Amino acid sequence: MLPTFNYEDYSVIIIPSVSAIHWSKLRKIKAFYDAGGKVIATTQLPTSSAELGHDREVREVIAALSPPLP
Repeated sequence: MLPTFNYEDYSVIIIPSVSAIHWSKLRKIKAFYDAGGKVIATTQLPTSSAELGHDREVREVIAALSPPLP
């Protein structure tokens, strides 16, 4: 029996209101954004990593995903 593949195509990812996010997941979200995908965040953006030692990287990526306010 051949393996079954499930291909899915997304145009938007929604980040729920969280204070911490897995760095591994945020890297995938950033790659999606860099490829032209849209990212929507709700009321609170994450400021820390759920994995040790990646808080700075999380803040840098969130800043890159957040356009400056006028």
